[in-house]
Amino acid sequence: MPRTRIERVVNEETPITTDTALRLAKVFGTSPEFWTNLQSLYDLKIAEKEMAAELARIETLDGATA
Repeated sequence: MPRTRIERVVNEETPITTDTALRLAKVFGTSPEFWTNLQSLYDLKIAEKEMAAELARIETLDGATA
């Protein structure tokens, strides 16, 4: 894997793709799901931050908790 790809991931310029996840899993002895889950969690946190005002206006159903 090119050094530049790692640099772009670290600098938040590119996401962890399936290809990158497979390669990182092999190098570090983890699962590809570990890396894709990290990316997914990151994406959710960024979206939540960007959508905070809009999400605050959405009412929950009776009895539901946010």
